[in-house]
Amino acid sequence: MLGDMEKMAKIFQDEIIHLKEQLKNAHFTEISSDGLVTITANGLEEIVKVNIQLNDLNPEIKHYIECSTVEATNKVLAEVKEHLKQKFSNTGLFGGI
Repeated sequence: MLGDMEKMAKIFQDEIIHLKEQLKNAHFTEISSDGLVTITANGLEEIVKVNIQLNDLNPEIKHYIECSTVEATNKVLAEVKEHLKQKFSNTGLFGGI
C-alpha cells in the first residue's frame, strides 16, 4: 500500500513538473491602447518580453529600457507572490498556498 502511494506521489510530481513546463511555454501578449508598448508574459505570470515602439529612440537605449522593464516587473511580481504566500500561510486558508 505504501508503494502504491509513493507511485501515485511520483506520478503527481511528474504531472506538476509537466504542467509548469507547459505554463512556462504558454505566451500571452497584449498591446497598450496607444500601440506603443507590447508586453508578453508566460503562464507562470512572468514577463518574458517588452517591446517599446519609439522610432526616435536609440536602439541600444531601447533594448536597455525593455530589458530593465522586464527585470523590474518580474522582481515586483515575485515580491507580491512572496507577500501573498506569507500572508496566506499564516491564515491556513487555501492550504497555505
